[in-house]
Amino acid sequence: MSVAASWLLSSKVTAPERTSGYFHRPALIEPIGSLRDGHVTVLQAPSGFGKTTLLAEGSGSARDQGALVAWLTLDEDDTPDVFMAYLVCAFEHAGLDFSMLYDVRDSAPSSHSIPQRAGLLMRAIERCGAPCLLVLDEADQLPSRDAIAIVDLLLYQGPPNFHVALSCRANPGFDVATAVVSRRGVVLTGEDLRFSIPEIARFFDGALSKREVAALAERTGGWPAALRIYRNMKAGGEGTLLTPDDLDGGQGVTADYCSARLLRDLSTEDRDFLFDLALFDWIEPELVDEVRETGGAVWRLDTLSALDGFLQSDAERVRRLNPIVREYCAAQRFREDPDRFRSVHGRIARALAARGYLVPALRHANESGDRQLAGAIFEQAGGLRILLREGATAFYAADRHLKPEILASYPRLALGRCIVLARTAQIEQARALYDDVRRRTDEFRRDRDGGDDRALRVDGFIARSMLAGHACLPPGSREVQDLLAEGSELARDSELPTEVLGHLHALLGVARFQRAQFDVSRALGAQAAKQFKRCASDAGVMFVDFQIGMVAMAQGRSEEAAQCYARGRRTSQHLFVREPGPALFADVLEAELDLERNRVAACEQWAASFPTRLRGVDAWFDIYAAAWGVVADLTLMRQGADAARKLLDDAHEHALALGLASVARYAATLRVSVLAADGRAEQAERAWRDDRLPERAAELLDLGGQTWREMEALSSARIALLAARGEFDAARDLAGRVCAAAAERGLARTLMRGTAAAIAVEHGAGNPAGATAGMVEFLRLARATDYLRPLARTRDVSVGVLRALLETGPGPDVAAQAEALLAELAAPAPAPALSARERDVLEGLARGEGAKEIARRVGLTEDGVRYHLKQLYRKLQARGRHEAVSRAQALGVLPQGARPGAG
Repeated sequence: MSVAASWLLSSKVTAPERTSGYFHRPALIEPIGSLRDGHVTVLQAPSGFGKTTLLAEGSGSARDQGALVAWLTLDEDDTPDVFMAYLVCAFEHAGLDFSMLYDVRDSAPSSHSIPQRAGLLMRAIERCGAPCLLVLDEADQLPSRDAIAIVDLLLYQGPPNFHVALSCRANPGFDVATAVVSRRGVVLTGEDLRFSIPEIARFFDGALSKREVAALAERTGGWPAALRIYRNMKAGGEGTLLTPDDLDGGQGVTADYCSARLLRDLSTEDRDFLFDLALFDWIEPELVDEVRETGGAVWRLDTLSALDGFLQSDAERVRRLNPIVREYCAAQRFREDPDRFRSVHGRIARALAARGYLVPALRHANESGDRQLAGAIFEQAGGLRILLREGATAFYAADRHLKPEILASYPRLALGRCIVLARTAQIEQARALYDDVRRRTDEFRRDRDGGDDRALRVDGFIARSMLAGHACLPPGSREVQDLLAEGSELARDSELPTEVLGHLHALLGVARFQRAQFDVSRALGAQAAKQFKRCASDAGVMFVDFQIGMVAMAQGRSEEAAQCYARGRRTSQHLFVREPGPALFADVLEAELDLERNRVAACEQWAASFPTRLRGVDAWFDIYAAAWGVVADLTLMRQGADAARKLLDDAHEHALALGLASVARYAATLRVSVLAADGRAEQAERAWRDDRLPERAAELLDLGGQTWREMEALSSARIALLAARGEFDAARDLAGRVCAAAAERGLARTLMRGTAAAIAVEHGAGNPAGATAGMVEFLRLARATDYLRPLARTRDVSVGVLRALLETGPGPDVAAQAEALLAELAAPAPAPALSARERDVLEGLARGEGAKEIARRVGLTEDGVRYHLKQLYRKLQARGRHEAVSRAQALGVLPQGARPGAG
């Protein structure tokens, strides 16, 4: 099978085989295998009612009809992010082709948020075309309301070819009532799943008299588990009817019943085997034999008649014990021999850890009562290095099993918890824990007794580098300089794990990139990619693609940047349900590149979501800077200076609240640029002073204490401010210095921005000759790269200077280039790109249709229509349907004359 990540358990996404000798009940199978539009089937009953067996039969029936069936057995470790990871794994296992998402950037935005990641999954299902059935077994095991909300989202925003069947003992909060009321859903309860008298007679193949059938029906209440055990007893030669004392009418699981009937006549050895078996999450004979330190598990499993019908196998021959039997026997093992209960759990934990099953191993370790076992297993698996190798979701899923006493004993694991805290916006707690670990390990030189001092030092560096990256510390700070020095030293140790070497080279590569040392950054990125490929870290390789893509972008190599970003995007879409950041990083970087090339329509639909998406993801400075730069530019263009300033005010406050001083400073710089571009020189000057931004050219152009993005933004803002104040000589001088510094560093983007700024300065100073000379230089630079946005930002000035240049009679090459650029700048603003669904909804608005009418016409749910309405309003910058239709007509998206109704 294709498993999305090595830490995911294939057994959770493998459906049980259809039960041998299954008693066919067509009326119950039909709703599960129904492939009517968006059908939902819920089996809600206590243990022992055959829910999993029915799901297996129903899903097999759906598969026989050509449906794609994704199976997922849930447990208490399925937090929202883990649940999303398993969802995609289940659909990959079923055969869903996620490569169909790779070309839909013009159709639906990806995001870090779980609802939008679920939306991408739904889109892949919709594009598949074939009926798709999602089976969720033991759905009541979901541990949180947030995880339950994902199921509700799937239920009501799925496409018509998406169907759901789930089982639960009690509804943990799913909204199934709406589906039932709308006649596209059914809930089957214990009453529906009980055997009727005729079914009981058929179940026993006519071997019981009418009196015996009636008595059995009365005493068991038609409870399938009780009937199964009694049939097993009959097959074993025991014909005694059940007595009222054995049962409670079939209501739930009864210890008395299991004790009296299930375990009757079992030998001591078989009973002991069964009690041990109940402690396993799933049953592999080799694993059972290893844990029990004996042999014969296969033989016992095949010959223990008491388990007939209570063991389910999947296609890979992995078996699970029926929950009713497992719960009783596990509890009985603990009551009779608690030491055995703990020791078996401990051995299971060690065996699973050796097989690479970290999360269930940690769960069993905690059940063992050995407080140190979980820590030892997690540390042996790599601890913090799992984050580098497998990604955040895998690491967080494991980290949540570490109790405070374990963190106190294992400093390397406490460093991992620091990163978890930092990435969940608990910055102060993360710093406090980090400082505590630093003190009690003598500056990361002394690990716990029996630990690894060298590994502690490396993990201390990894944690410190991640915390620094999260805080977006300036490159000139003492902390960053110390980090880079130590990282360079560590990177020379070729014996370090490959994921650590990959992290070190990537870190050093980003640092060099931010200082505009591009050749060195490329070389370090190539080394990082080599290490990440060796340890099969897709996330690491993706990060390097983004890094090298940014190098190419800064150097003006737009096609190379686009190719790097495209590779990163493909990986991000493979990872999109597991990691919150990659899809956002791809969107931000591609939008920045598109905007630099003045491809406004290509990036505009993504930009509006960046402010919200940035608040829930762990980004680094370049992502924040690129995102806010794009959003501010587009907002200024579409909505004006006031809207752009308000946006940047919010960005500034949010950055300060998170302690991201450099991001706040960058937002403040962009805010000055917006004010200066709007001619508000006094406000811009006041903002400059209030935010204590530098004024001297040496500080503005410094690449020792700040990144090249900060240098570029500060210099551009200062030139615009000086020009707005009429200080053209100072503006001219600064623009010249910027261009010289950019040319020296190979900063093509900054050079073109500086040249465009110089053109605007000369035009404002009344020097047309200087302006046209600057335009000739810009056109020369544009032959090497297609960054036209610097001129588009001052469109009126650029158009005037281009026309003046053409009047001077330049050479044919310059004239042709100027005419082409003039045509592009003089063209009306492009309309936003709309998906086919969004166009359908927009046309419905123009016809005056309400959400219900649109939903019926285009085959969506009303919630689906409302989702597309939100996207339309965002893309068209509209506050309602009337304004959306008017904006669409003005942009040429809709023909003139259509008027929306009031629905």
